[in-house]
Amino acid sequence: MEVNSTLFQFLLIELIPSIIESSKSQNLSDNQINLKLELLGFKLGNKFNEIILFKLNESFTKNETKVNLLDIMKFICKDFWKFVFQKQINNLKTNNRGTFILIDVNFKLFDNLNSNSLQFDNYINYYLNFTNGILRGILHNFGYNCNVNNDVNFPSVNFNIETQ
Repeated sequence: MEVNSTLFQFLLIELIPSIIESSKSQNLSDNQINLKLELLGFKLGNKFNEIILFKLNESFTKNETKVNLLDIMKFICKDFWKFVFQKQINNLKTNNRGTFILIDVNFKLFDNLNSNSLQFDNYINYYLNFTNGILRGILHNFGYNCNVNNDVNFPSVNFNIETQ
């Protein structure tokens, strides 16, 4: 699994900037680029969830009862985040009414960004929208629709998730 995660990191290092540049050459706006990246993340989140659940099947089949939303969020924070970013989410908060905050104090996708770049803020948004899409895709795969937004205090990110 470690090699796969490393390859995934390298893929993202190339994929996201490539999508941004090709989208800009097509004269797409920042909003359209962010939407495109979020949709890509959404599709990827759906597929990742299927693969990871297949590998971790026993953690969700031990209890024959229906898995609740908090269990799913714990799965995302521990297993999924570790699979994709080689670390767990640092903190999970909830109001127990469908709102969750996933806190990653050193978001891995920011490791490759140049903070001196003129496009730094835009690139942060691109990477976050991609990740928001992944989170939406995972939860959608479990049958939950949600909205995801972020609070950034570079390199820390709070992923704010509101389920419907």
